[in-house]
Amino acid sequence: MYLRKVVLLILSFSLYSCSDYQSGYKDGYGGNDKKQLIVFGRGEYLNGYHSGQAEKFQQDWVSENPVEIDGLQCPSIIVLADPLMFLPPEYKRIAPDVYQTGE
Repeated sequence: MYLRKVVLLILSFSLYSCSDYQSGYKDGYGGNDKKQLIVFGRGEYLNGYHSGQAEKFQQDWVSENPVEIDGLQCPSIIVLADPLMFLPPEYKRIAPDVYQTGE
């Protein structure tokens, strides 16, 4: 009877004392309390937990304070040029987008 309780206690302790980054992230993102009885993988769990909390905070902040995304993007560096600059000298324009040799 006593041995059975010890085996059950060790088994349950080993199952519930292991964790990883993904479960910590899920708990932090979901707003759950941190698990306290983690023995193996506690550092990874805490890193995931804090990352999940940060991601949730960022998404809540952006949803409450919409940001103009256009102002955050870099301007275009495309420079419009006349194709005649790149064609050999004998080409001439015969229509807005049509070029022909002068022969």
